[in-house]
Amino acid sequence: MFLTTRRMLVCAAAALFCVSAGTRAGEQFAVSGAACDQGKALSNGLRMLYWESFNLTEVCVKAETKSPSSSRVSLYLVAAFRGRGIKTVPVLVLVRAQSNATVGEGSFRAPRFVLRTNATQFDLIGSGRHYQLVYPCDQTQTGCSYDGVVSRVNADELLTLALARAVSGHALGADFELTQSGLEAVRTVASLMRKR
Repeated sequence: MFLTTRRMLVCAAAALFCVSAGTRAGEQFAVSGAACDQGKALSNGLRMLYWESFNLTEVCVKAETKSPSSSRVSLYLVAAFRGRGIKTVPVLVLVRAQSNATVGEGSFRAPRFVLRTNATQFDLIGSGRHYQLVYPCDQTQTGCSYDGVVSRVNADELLTLALARAVSGHALGADFELTQSGLEAVRTVASLMRKR
């Protein structure tokens, strides 16, 4: 009984924290990565899904990472286009990280999400950022974990990451570095920022 009550209190506190953090961030994203698992496969690892209710096309690509520890993070880039198709400039670009390690009994990982190059660092859940904490995750997603974070990036930040020779970061308790294919994924999404 005590353990069950304790688990419920931890989950309730975590959920309340996440809701308040999302509210402080000031934006609820219409899309956050369903195309990553359920979208139609395109070239360059992209997957696409059209949301009729939002009149948005979501495009997602997984950015492969490597980690020095057993705690791993999956990283995805998501771009949303107004209307059906991807022939215009995206109206929204998100980076989604999710932990591959479950939360232990009575514990919760402090949210932290940064990406860095050799010249700069982006604190993706810092003051003034638009982000959402995801807890618990949507169990319909494959490879889902107990916590994740989604943050909006602007065109300049995306270009900085795309031009970098190396990108590393930290999310949800794990350090990681993008592999070469992960860097290519960032460059693929950055190329979508150019008008067709």
